[in-house]
Amino acid sequence: MACNYRTELVACILKVTLDLNMLSKKKILVIDDEETILAMTKSVLQNDYNVTTVNSAMAALNLFLEGYTPHLILLDLNMPEISGWEALLRIRSLSNLLHIQIAIYTSSDDPKDKKKAKEMGAVDYIHKPISKEELLEKTAKLLK
Repeated sequence: MACNYRTELVACILKVTLDLNMLSKKKILVIDDEETILAMTKSVLQNDYNVTTVNSAMAALNLFLEGYTPHLILLDLNMPEISGWEALLRIRSLSNLLHIQIAIYTSSDDPKDKKKAKEMGAVDYIHKPISKEELLEKTAKLLK
């Protein structure tokens, strides 16, 4: 970015600082078909993390194919087209994402789902709704 004038220089410095802050933050991908959940989750986490939200598993898979690699994925189970279970299988089939932490992020409190998530390699099972404090705490723990 070229900075030709003093006022532009200040704006340029601020932009570069913001860009560097975004690069140093860990990346979280939230996959959920409910826009309100996406907005709330991003609002809670965006001060501490670089949060990307998508409203379908297909959109997430496209991001991965474009080279996007988050540090943590929060994955809803109940979504149209491709379920969270199928998305989890597909994500785990991509060799460049094998090391990525995936937490199930769902309103289901079925013990069978919790067991299945653990068996499929999910690192946590986060039940929605969740308080802001608990979401921040769980996220920080998962990203240590």
